[in-house]
Amino acid sequence: MMYTACIGVDPVGYVSLLERGLDSMVWVTDLVVDVASRRQGVGSALLASAQDWASGRSYRRFGMEMQSKNLPAIRLAQKFGYEFCGYNDHYYLTQDVALFFAKALK
Repeated sequence: MMYTACIGVDPVGYVSLLERGLDSMVWVTDLVVDVASRRQGVGSALLASAQDWASGRSYRRFGMEMQSKNLPAIRLAQKFGYEFCGYNDHYYLTQDVALFFAKALK
């Protein structure tokens, strides 16, 4: 599943999702917002839409991962009530640490 955010007719961001039916979980695989459109609520709107979609399909959990250096993504996850649930220091080819966040959907 993928949502695209547009301002007027111009795409400014997207979120792509991966369904894991056996786990009853949806993972955010990408959440991207154009540099000029950041801090305007685009990422929040995309994440809220994605969560609503997952809830409507009766998924129980929603998760996302990000690099430990990506402070804006960490803050967005915390703003939406995600909890830190682990890390992997061999996840990325660049050897950056991956942080995992998840939350229960109602």
